[in-house]
Parts: sequence; C-alpha cells; structure tokens
Amino acid sequence: MKKKVARLCLGAAVYDVCVREGSGGEGYMPGKKNPYCRIVVGVGGKDDEQVYGTLLHEAQEVYLCSMQRSFEPDYKASSDSCNKLFVFDHSFFTEMCDDVAGFMIVAWPCVRKAWVEFHKKKGKADV
Repeated sequence: MKKKVARLCLGAAVYDVCVREGSGGEGYMPGKKNPYCRIVVGVGGKDDEQVYGTLLHEAQEVYLCSMQRSFEPDYKASSDSCNKLFVFDHSFFTEMCDDVAGFMIVAWPCVRKAWVEFHKKKGKADV
C-alpha cells in the first residue's frame, strides 16, 4: 500500500506526500518517473507522534537537499544518507523553519487521517 495523500508546496518546490505501511520514511528528489519531490511516511507506527516526527524529519531533509544544503563528507566511503552534512547559517535556518512549518500545518492533517484509517482497518479502536 502506497498512497498519495497530498500535493503541496514547500519552499519553491512541489512535493507529493505519500503514506505506506510500516514505519520510517524517505524523501526523493524529482526524477524521470515523477517531476515532483516526494516524501513517503510509514503510518504503521503505534502512535501518531512517531509519524509526525518522521514527516517533520523527511520534510526538513528533502528541503535541505532541494536547496543544495546537503553534502557528503569526503572522508566517508559510504553514500549512506546517515553520513550527510547539512550546512547553513542562522538566516537560512529561520527560512527553513518558516517554510517547513507552513508545510506541516497542511501536510500533517492529511498524513494523520491516513494513519487513523490504517489503524482502524487493522482493528485498533483507540486511535
């Protein structure tokens, strides 16, 4: 199950916000198959705070990548995303916070609705 729940602007880019089973998340830059950036969030987590945190993490990360603020240090042999460095000053940090906050206000209700629907289908009555 992967489902698009929203298409939203974040900064100067357009993002498809998708949900899937499981936990965690990932972000994608535009490619041949999809002209938009994409954020995918797992809605299988048992509490919505975890899902919110994942959405926030992925939104910030893909925003920084799209703004060319993400770097892989030369001293790392791996291209694993855990090795990325994000470089920006306080002024850019303020801009990112403002842009991501506006995105989260609109994206979170869409993702949370999908989280509730997923857990109701799984028979979890306490959502």
